[in-house]
Amino acid sequence: MDSPSRLSCLVVDEHPVVRRGVGALLEQGFDEVDLLDAPSPEAALEAADELDPDVILIDPRKGPGDTETVLLELAKRLDA
Repeated sequence: MDSPSRLSCLVVDEHPVVRRGVGALLEQGFDEVDLLDAPSPEAALEAADELDPDVILIDPRKGPGDTETVLLELAKRLDA
């Protein structure tokens, strides 16, 4: 099976090692990856404006209130 050619992804996790590891895995599965990472849900808002990602991977353990609010805001921004 051929891998998709291009992916833009935002990885949101407080741990740099996790963000780098997820990025490395994505780079193995796609020909081209536009990758941005953010250490917090709040930082994800700024990063999403810059990248306009196809996919957002976010650690939900940061707290349901913060993560849920940020996901709703990201959906509004990226849908516009």
